Amino acid sequence: MIGLLAAVLLAGILPALAPSAAQAITGGNPVTNNDLAFVAEVRNTAAGGLCTGSLIHPSWVLTAVHCSVPSSVGDMTVRVGNNVADSGGQVRRVTRILRNPYYQGGHNDVALLELSSPVTTVTPVRLATPADAHLWDGVQGGPFTPYDDGLATGWGQDATGALPNQLQYAAVSITPSQPDNLGIKRIMVNRGPCPGDSGGPLLVEVDGTWVQAGVFKGGSCGGASSYSEVGAGANRDWILSQLTKLPYTPFGLADWDRDGHQDIITRQDATGDLWLYPGESLRGYSSAQRVQIGWSWNGYSSFGVTDWDHDGHQDIITRQNDTANLWIYPGESRRGPSSASRSQIGNGWAGYTSFGAVDWDRDGHQDIITRQDATGNLWIYPGESSRSPTSTPRVQIGNGW
Repeated sequence: MIGLLAAVLLAGILPALAPSAAQAITGGNPVTNNDLAFVAEVRNTAAGGLCTGSLIHPSWVLTAVHCSVPSSVGDMTVRVGNNVADSGGQVRRVTRILRNPYYQGGHNDVALLELSSPVTTVTPVRLATPADAHLWDGVQGGPFTPYDDGLATGWGQDATGALPNQLQYAAVSITPSQPDNLGIKRIMVNRGPCPGDSGGPLLVEVDGTWVQAGVFKGGSCGGASSYSEVGAGANRDWILSQLTKLPYTPFGLADWDRDGHQDIITRQDATGDLWLYPGESLRGYSSAQRVQIGWSWNGYSSFGVTDWDHDGHQDIITRQNDTANLWIYPGESRRGPSSASRSQIGNGWAGYTSFGAVDWDRDGHQDIITRQDATGNLWIYPGESSRSPTSTPRVQIGNGW
């Protein structure tokens, strides 16, 4: 019985084959740059097969449950960060497998693989949100026009059985998602994935960025294919419930919604989502009423919250990791900051963390308080306008921090 179950589960996994120059994903093309570096090559030595996955957090890869059966953590490895099979990129051992506990008979076919160490050279893909669901669900109660700009990608074979040496992608048309007999939605596409693409992401474009709407679970090679929905619904809830156990990076306290109570603004490290936890009294805040006010903040650190431009809305000060530039994201409403109208207010801030902003010297301008990492000194950088702080003269206000 166990062997039969394993055989059924492994039907969507590609047995280990020698690389070929042929194209994979029927109707697909090779990826020639690192724009999809988050797409993972998942190896299962116990099953002798290949799957695809996606890096959704520096320490976690999202794939299909059936790609991890049968196996233990010692049987699986992941490679991300390169578009050439079995070459380059970052290779990690899998140290923990979290399978959706509601997985049964192909339903809820999503799993999380914890990596032996974080991948810091690849930007994770963001999960789509329920606000994006109109791309695959249509407007509730109205007609649905197929979404023709989906992207299927994976390391699997083509219709001839050949296995390529490059990551493949194909444009796909998404038809309305339908509940299966357990009421779990699946997303259907017109063509694309083949064996070996199992666990791979279905991508949709939101504000010029690819985000993940589904995980490939099965279908005929080049024919209609089925994806587990992860941009909304039960699978997304399960994924986030696991990732919410991971750390948050604090931003600060501010009366964001101007109700007289201090609110907590924080980033969920696993997803890059920015959350507002509204304060309800002097005693605490409400996690049940939290509001998402941003996403894709993985590339930033050292945050502060203040009304920098004195317009009555709270703004976010943050440092961009790869450039060390300092940015102001103006708050334009009670919902969130605006990335479209961000302003650079500094550069060369690589050696500083723990930012805060306050009118320290009471001159009507917000000043930046920060810690110098190398010395532990605490500094004030006086603000001279709504645009930028000044480093001359900065004032040391502490040491040993």
